[in-house]
Amino acid sequence: AISIESLNFSPLQGQDLQHVERDFSKIFLQEIKENPPDVLIVDFFSDARFDCLTIGHSFVTNNEWKLWKTSMYQSVKNNLVVGANTHQDDFVPLFAEAVNQFKLFYDEHLQGVELIVNRARGVFECDDGDGKVGYYNKQLVARLNDNWALLEGVFIEKLAPKIISPMLPSLKGDAKHPWGGGYVHYTKDYYHGFFDQLVKLLG
Repeated sequence: AISIESLNFSPLQGQDLQHVERDFSKIFLQEIKENPPDVLIVDFFSDARFDCLTIGHSFVTNNEWKLWKTSMYQSVKNNLVVGANTHQDDFVPLFAEAVNQFKLFYDEHLQGVELIVNRARGVFECDDGDGKVGYYNKQLVARLNDNWALLEGVFIEKLAPKIISPMLPSLKGDAKHPWGGGYVHYTKDYYHGFFDQLVKLLG
């Protein structure tokens, strides 16, 4: 965890600011410890998509969509970066150790919480909603998916969670998705399929 009291995350506001602050402080761990949920769903998109920036003895998500925009980023941008995309051989053991630490936390504080992995992936095609199909960068998406599977596998091996697999062969990205037409911004059938599997898992 990193103290955020003296850090300047301007000009971020709203959810973007909250996400960065919580990534630094790791306060969400204390929150779920104090108020355990019935179900905890995790996936590893961010871990596969973004590398980690070292700050002191901790790591934060090196998120160019959010962190790079902040005033404080200039003071840390030259820090060591490791991740699934950068120095992967160094990163995977660090990731595995973080998973070990989470398992200790889970075993101590979250017994009775149903742990589920969302086995999502990036898609290669995009539906524009008007009968036309677009294509994402195949090499980029394939690399993302390989990284995603690698890190997810480490987590599953150590914690044996239940798994939701919502990726149908026909699934596409949605060009009219509220967050834009990204390769993990899916058409509605993804969300319906995910919910159906979740209901079945939980009985």
